Amino acid sequence: MTVERPVVLASLPDLTRQALELAYFNGRTYQQIAIELGIPAGTAKSRLRAGLRELAAVL
Repeated sequence: MTVERPVVLASLPDLTRQALELAYFNGRTYQQIAIELGIPAGTAKSRLRAGLRELAAVL
């Protein structure tokens, strides 16, 4: 079973998806993500980890 990227990303919560897109499609670091989204760096890290866990479960 293959799952297409847009479908998988669309299934993620908006804030998590936004962090993942910034990191993996735009090459931002977690510090840059935190600044862009106006969130603490720890929150940016947590959103990235949560997103990767969710993606791993689907893929």
